[in-house]
Amino acid sequence: AEVNRIAGADRYETSVLVAEQVYVKPKHAVIASGEVFPDAIVGAPYAAKKGYPIVLSRGNNVPDVVMYYVLGNR
Repeated sequence: AEVNRIAGADRYETSVLVAEQVYVKPKHAVIASGEVFPDAIVGAPYAAKKGYPIVLSRGNNVPDVVMYYVLGNR
């Protein structure tokens, strides 16, 4: 089997790279905390059910790569 490793500079960039590879121009996205892992675990089933990508963010400071992804897919 062929494996395609997806890795960004940090978990925030990696979440965007995964979302970009799996979803083409989504109209919605789920944003979960990248600081507390249960947030993404709870949000992932919702995102999957709706067909939305899930990206990670910080509580008080959205990383630029996440902001560009969200704003670029409006």
